[in-house]
Amino acid sequence: MRKVIFIGVISFVFFACEREEVRPTTGAVTGFVFDANTGEPRQGVNVHIGSVPPIPPITANNAHSISSFVTGSDGMFVFENVPEEISSFRPVNAVWVINSNGHLTRATRIRVNVGQTTNADLIY
Repeated sequence: MRKVIFIGVISFVFFACEREEVRPTTGAVTGFVFDANTGEPRQGVNVHIGSVPPIPPITANNAHSISSFVTGSDGMFVFENVPEEISSFRPVNAVWVINSNGHLTRATRIRVNVGQTTNADLIY
């Protein structure tokens, strides 16, 4: 009888302590930067991710970067753990290239999807 009560108590405790489902809160953005003339991957390109205004023009002055990445020899960039929003008013909605003179030269609008990877290739 004690075994039955003990098993009943253990079962109750196990099922009563339901585990809370952990949901992702971030996504990832990956892509490649290609040379506009040759189509070859571009090495050493400074790619940024963040928010830009909804109405062009997009400039280095009105783009809000949350992270940057310098491409390797394969032209690839990877941003992991990217939030959907910087704040409720500023969604993460673009990746862009900043050239060596500090000018924004190419931007692509994106949508960060929680728990997924978004592709955002750039031609520069």
